[in-house]
Amino acid sequence: MNLGFGDWDENTQSMNDKVTSDNKDTDKILATVANIVIDFTDHFPKTEVIAGGGTPSRNRLYRMGINRQYAAISRSFKIFGVTKDNEIEPFIKETDYEGFVVQRKFHKRRH
Repeated sequence: MNLGFGDWDENTQSMNDKVTSDNKDTDKILATVANIVIDFTDHFPKTEVIAGGGTPSRNRLYRMGINRQYAAISRSFKIFGVTKDNEIEPFIKETDYEGFVVQRKFHKRRH
């Protein structure tokens, strides 16, 4: 599955995921994407979800969102960063990444 988002371009009749519209709705968009990831991984818990903005500024924006919500995200997900060398490492706050990977944590059931 691929989830993309951006602004609809009436001229080209296509989605533009490179434009910066500055609608002041970043937190709303990131919350919507987070809810989609939660719902998707509820149905497919072993799936890794990979996210990246394609630009350093977008990836910085996503990193800042992860930093703000790190405590909540890390309760249910393992969080990784994708380095410039395409290595995947545990997420480190304030580190620049090319992308991000989240994977549901599995909790053992108590009897």
